[in-house]
Amino acid sequence: MALKAGSLVSVANGEVLLERLQSGGPGTLNIPKEKIYELGNYESVATVRDTPELTFSLESYDVSLDTEQALVDATTADMLQNGIDLAKSKPLNVAQNWKPGKKLADPFRAVAGVGLPYLTIESASYRFGVRDNATQTFSLKSDSIYFCGSPVYIDRYQGSGVAGQTCVTTHPGLPYTDANGTRRILAVTAGLNRLTEGPDYTVAYGTLSDNAAIATVTITQAVPATESIHITYHSPDPIDYPQTVHTPATLKPAAVKGRDIDIYVGGYDPDDPVSSAANKLTGIQDITIEWRVTQEEEREMGNPNAVSRDFDVPTVSGTVTFQPRNVSDLMAKLRKITGVVDQDAAIGPDVAALLPLDVVIKDAESGGATLKRFSIPDARFSVPGYNPRVEQNVSLSLEWESDTGAMTIYRDLGGPVVTGLSAATGEEDDEITISGVNFIGVTGVKFGATAAADFTVDNHRQITVTVPAGTGSVDVAVTTAIGTSEANDDTEFTYA
Repeated sequence: MALKAGSLVSVANGEVLLERLQSGGPGTLNIPKEKIYELGNYESVATVRDTPELTFSLESYDVSLDTEQALVDATTADMLQNGIDLAKSKPLNVAQNWKPGKKLADPFRAVAGVGLPYLTIESASYRFGVRDNATQTFSLKSDSIYFCGSPVYIDRYQGSGVAGQTCVTTHPGLPYTDANGTRRILAVTAGLNRLTEGPDYTVAYGTLSDNAAIATVTITQAVPATESIHITYHSPDPIDYPQTVHTPATLKPAAVKGRDIDIYVGGYDPDDPVSSAANKLTGIQDITIEWRVTQEEEREMGNPNAVSRDFDVPTVSGTVTFQPRNVSDLMAKLRKITGVVDQDAAIGPDVAALLPLDVVIKDAESGGATLKRFSIPDARFSVPGYNPRVEQNVSLSLEWESDTGAMTIYRDLGGPVVTGLSAATGEEDDEITISGVNFIGVTGVKFGATAAADFTVDNHRQITVTVPAGTGSVDVAVTTAIGTSEANDDTEFTYA
């Protein structure tokens, strides 16, 4: 029986389950090798190896912002208010843990894992087409991979802003041995950097039990409170990934087709999409968005790993393929992308206008709410070539590129809306559920003027809450980073 891809679970930074993955892994590991020769010797002396190089790729149908949010390590409130700029990406630490197989005992319990720390993004590609599933592919660079016969853990800690911060692993770590000796910590990252044991952090181990020990990691320099610390290790402690860890399609689309994707050139107002209707392009067959950077590594003698990777200005480009409805439609689109207003004027390759480009992905299951919006403020289009064929519609491809390499990805989320309560009457300490939409980044739940001290956001459409003290009839309100839900016929709760 062969190992199946359905056994592999990928988790980023110890917290984010990477969902709707179609493929994901390091591909081929490149280890630079050099044969050493010497005068007077008929044979080579040895083969010397240098630091490995690997590219980790993720291809996914997930059109939420979960992966991008993990890449920039942003809070939900920051993501909702400011969007996501991939130029602010931080290293990603990924644990890929293997379940034994659906037909075996404990099919959801991880039995082995692969640790991939300090992955830095090189490119993000997005592809959308008429009959295609919306697809996003991320390519990340690293120089480390650890195959472990036990589950891989990644513990996350928030920086304290104080030198000497201690981080205690949540599980005992097993050993790893290389040229530098034996250790039970595979990697420690803080902010943009991979830390080096000794100058950057020290480790003290607790009592060994079954060859595993809890580790206390002390970070030498202060890590700002805005940055995260991630510790990667492997442990004999089991991890279970039951089927329920995967978000159902009712809460996150299994995939999105081209019919639910709109393209706007010339401006888009998320607060008033109707006013932007004139800028919506028709006849679109597909669109691609390519975000790329060139990584620059910082290395040092005595260290097998890169201590830092950075990049300069990204390049943001892509293509838009369309089928004009008629000649007038073709010329109107060409005038739009070039800024040529005079309908009698010819349009040539040297004419191009800077125009905002917005790609809006909608959720058909929730009334067309925006799942994700790509905003390029300064797209410069090139006039297309074409190659018509018999018995086919004429298609033209417009190439475009951002002048400044700018792109922001938004979740154009409206304020929370309460659509129902599981019980309209009850008493203090009763547990009820609140139904609605846009329950993302929830900061509070109130019954009238009284805040509920105990609530859990089950998903973006449901909250479980313990009723606080109160009397009479009150309205239940949910507050997020965007705003507070308004009272309606479905929000009234009466104390018995």
